[in-house]
Amino acid sequence: MGMAQCSFWSGSASSWSPLSSWDGRRHSCFYRSLAAYYASFYSKSKARIPDRVVWHYESSGEFSVKSAYHLAFSLQQPVQKKHGVSFLDQGLWKWVWTRSLPPKLLFFLWQCLLRILPTREALAARGVDLIPICPVCGRKEETIEHLFFQCVVARRLWTLIGMRQHLLVWEKRSFVGFVRHSLRPATGEDPDYFTLQIVCLLWRLWKNRCSTHFEHKQLLLPTLAAQWQHQVKEVDMAILQPRRAASAIPFSSSSAGPRSRCHAMFDAAVKTGSAGVAAFVLFDDSGGLQVAKAQHYAGIEDPYILESLALRDCLQECVRRQLRNVVVGGDAKVVIDKCRHRDTSDGKIGAILQEILSLLGDLGNSQVLFIGRNFNRVAHSVARRALSLSPSFQRGFDYVAWYNSR
Repeated sequence: MGMAQCSFWSGSASSWSPLSSWDGRRHSCFYRSLAAYYASFYSKSKARIPDRVVWHYESSGEFSVKSAYHLAFSLQQPVQKKHGVSFLDQGLWKWVWTRSLPPKLLFFLWQCLLRILPTREALAARGVDLIPICPVCGRKEETIEHLFFQCVVARRLWTLIGMRQHLLVWEKRSFVGFVRHSLRPATGEDPDYFTLQIVCLLWRLWKNRCSTHFEHKQLLLPTLAAQWQHQVKEVDMAILQPRRAASAIPFSSSSAGPRSRCHAMFDAAVKTGSAGVAAFVLFDDSGGLQVAKAQHYAGIEDPYILESLALRDCLQECVRRQLRNVVVGGDAKVVIDKCRHRDTSDGKIGAILQEILSLLGDLGNSQVLFIGRNFNRVAHSVARRALSLSPSFQRGFDYVAWYNSR
């Protein structure tokens, strides 16, 4: 930057003004020189760029939540090391977020690893005035380690479901140490299924703790074990089984020959007084959406019938693609139960069920599984989107591109 000189302090000491007073002539001269300099500077510039705030943690200078998140992690790292986990432990976090588990279980595990789960120990450390005794057993301070491993109810539940041996791994370790050393399955065991069993057990213990604390109602051990078993089975059927099925041989739409394994889902949507939509989706071996189709059925508003049509259309597409061993999931429990029991006596959908059973025979060792609505979001979203489109427009609509761009 150039410099402009102004004789603001020139002159002899005898001619200086008294302290705290102004020399109006020199003051005016100084600011005129300064204004002239800036006018000259900007006149030489091709474009006048206004000042702006720059976030120097991003190369673009723009603020982002991601960069602020990593900055907070780096500032908090010394505190977190005290608890045995680092915000910057990329290996651990990569392992957590690549597990094939529902988001609520992954978030729960994340809270446990950072020790921000609202146990009484954590709340007391944040200034909440309470008695930090475990509400389940009423014996010791409620820490994460106590709640999941030391509490008498926790130890009995680990024993009841046949996983007591994992408590030996925890001994003399923090929760993070348990995760690092225990969530490693034995040779030949599915790592995702093993992780699912452990995390679901921790989740049931936490839900029981909340029930005891807020509702003053503690669940019986057999009830906890049954809930754990049901949750493991539900997630396994909805997420793990389809992924195992799809990973046998990569998905292909070519007609060069029969393919082995495909993961599909179906759903329906209804607009009262108008029409209904039957939709289905197919996934590749990595879980990527490959096919998404929907069909309008004018005059049909019965969800029972539309769900049956969606399943039939899905199976017809699989037969057309010469797929085998198809795993199809949906949340139409009545329709799925009738398929599994080969019951075609229903007056409304009996004929459709006969078509479905015939198509299943053409698809080899295929399965139709019931999954909850939370695990059927893709097919449900496609059905709702198709319902919002006119029948003529939706025929050429690319649902795969639409869903992937959301």
